[in-house]
Amino acid sequence: MAHCGSLGLEWALRKRAESWLGDVDFVCITNGQWLSNRKPCLVYAARLLSLLFVVLTYGHATSSVAWLLGEYSNYCLLVDGNELI
Repeated sequence: MAHCGSLGLEWALRKRAESWLGDVDFVCITNGQWLSNRKPCLVYAARLLSLLFVVLTYGHATSSVAWLLGEYSNYCLLVDGNELI
C-alpha cells in the first residue's frame, strides 16, 4: 500500500475493516493510483493473471459448483475479442 500512494484507498479499507469488509480476507487491486479522494484511476492495456481458490462447503457439492460456474460465466467481459473474467 505504501508504494502505490493511492489517495484514500488505505483509509477506506481500514475504516470499513470491521463493518462490511469484516469477513474479507484479501483485496485485489490494480497497480494504479487514485486521481483524487473520490476518483480512481483506470488502467488501460494492463494484463493481470490471478490464481484464486474457492472452497465451497455445502451438502450437494456438484450442484453448487454447477451453479457457481453458471453465475460467473454471466460476468465475462469481451475486450477486442479476448475474453476476460
